Amino acid sequence: MKGIAGVGISTGNDGQATAMQAAQIALDKMRAAHPVCAIVFFSSEFAVGDVLNGLSGLLGETPLWGFSTSHPLSGTGEHSRTIIVALLAGDGLRAQARWWQDIHLPGSSAFNQLKEVLKQTIYSHFTFVVADEMIDLESLRKVLEEPGINLGGGLSCSDIFMASSRQIGRSQGGESGMPALLLGGRFRVGVGTACGWEDIGLYWKITSTDGRKLISLDGLPALEIYSNHLGSKFEDWIVPPLSELARLYPLGIETAPGSVSYRVCSPIRMCKDGSLLMSAIPVDGAIAHLLIGDRKACQETAASAATQALVSLGKARPLLAVILVDTGWRLLFGTQPGSWMEPVREVLGDIPIVGAYTSGQIGPQGGKEGLDLLNQHLVVYLVGEA
Repeated sequence: MKGIAGVGISTGNDGQATAMQAAQIALDKMRAAHPVCAIVFFSSEFAVGDVLNGLSGLLGETPLWGFSTSHPLSGTGEHSRTIIVALLAGDGLRAQARWWQDIHLPGSSAFNQLKEVLKQTIYSHFTFVVADEMIDLESLRKVLEEPGINLGGGLSCSDIFMASSRQIGRSQGGESGMPALLLGGRFRVGVGTACGWEDIGLYWKITSTDGRKLISLDGLPALEIYSNHLGSKFEDWIVPPLSELARLYPLGIETAPGSVSYRVCSPIRMCKDGSLLMSAIPVDGAIAHLLIGDRKACQETAASAATQALVSLGKARPLLAVILVDTGWRLLFGTQPGSWMEPVREVLGDIPIVGAYTSGQIGPQGGKEGLDLLNQHLVVYLVGEA
């Protein structure tokens, strides 16, 4: 049997009932084929236990992978109070789901175990992995630096109403988890990336950091620099609504002195002590450029990412597009939510699309080989069969 994808979308107030309905809609599109895996994105309002209960009744032991997001995505745009279930099936398609709990605890062996799992030949074609935005970024980067790793995914993020994000893997779920979906057999995945944030000519030297905290720029508190150049008082940036807009103003950190190639590093929040908590680790002594998002550039690069994914997939037949996009894109397109999806849909045609907003994405940066943890990017993962 040729590979097939079925996508179910359901909106409601009850997590269990909504999950069941989404799963049933997806199953109805599968032509009686037994799914080899399920990808699930659900609105942050739903309890993860309710979502799992709703899915397990219909999907049984089907390997699950997914996470909560402010607004799940489909080919028609973003949705509220919604659960999206994407099922994949076909002869020769193989999938396995894994789950690691409490990955924040000191001494957690989750990342070392992930590296060992990724070496399994039968599931080596591609792996989706996700964790929340407060994980140990250095441990994740060490996994990404492993040669020959075909890895995608990112960092799930909470919204303004939820204290933390939730993840689903295999038949488990909760906070502080790291699920992985390993694809093997005839599965193939093409990848394309996009970033529509541009340098506006303001730059400073990073003069002090502490882990993922950016403490000072040119010897001044980092938040003071933001306040001076973006307006509003220092104290206004640490409370809503400005604290929620911090993601719109990332820094492009030079990868080499004088380089025009930047590693984007985005603030998660502004801190009372004047530091910025970042989604990527800033580097002492590096030059950081202030970046501003451009809607037109985002739409153009989004179409380019979809084209990259198609080219990367080669001769494999596309089944499903999984799009992970930085939450900064939602802020940028606030008055036209999800409109960045239109050029992607034009490129991909009738290929089903599912996705989620994230605070970090995994993929190649700027056309370079190898993987990195990206900020402010849109990543198109095109799942197909050889």
